[in-house]
Amino acid sequence: MKNAAKTKPASLKALQNALDRQEAYTKYGFTTEAEIKALQEKEVAAALAAHQAASAAYRGVVGASDANADTYRDAARAAYAAYQAAVAAYDAAALAEAEQATPSAAPSLTFKQVKAKRAAERTASAKRIAAAHAEISAVVATGTCPFCGAGLKRNLSIAGWWQCEQLGAESHRKNPALPSCSWQGFTC
Repeated sequence: MKNAAKTKPASLKALQNALDRQEAYTKYGFTTEAEIKALQEKEVAAALAAHQAASAAYRGVVGASDANADTYRDAARAAYAAYQAAVAAYDAAALAEAEQATPSAAPSLTFKQVKAKRAAERTASAKRIAAAHAEISAVVATGTCPFCGAGLKRNLSIAGWWQCEQLGAESHRKNPALPSCSWQGFTC
């Protein structure tokens, strides 16, 4: 068993493998990104095919008492590890390509700038809520629904909740013969 302290995490290994492959591809004449990507896709497909072949060979001797079963199993595991490495390298290259394609983010804000921005957002939100409450208070002062002209009633389950008398099911409306209305609002 390998020592855990000596092994690199899988993501670092995949990234190093991707960088090594990138250097090898450019050294052997593959200079365009499309050529490199096509070669990586071929490597992934070849590694998958090798894994599938080795797995099939192992499955063929599992039931038998073949002395080579361990060899087939080890070959299947090695082929699968190669397939995983090829996929990880391909994914790492795609991630690096995506990171290069994204525009650079806005410069990060300082703590004071973030704090000031949040305070401004809270102030703007408080102003919007106060304006909405003033508008609802003006409607409540008239005592009539702005949608249908029916009266208003207070819903006592939450403070400041006002509703049209025609809101809800027929059993809750003042006049069940009239259609339902949907107006409601909060004054605080």
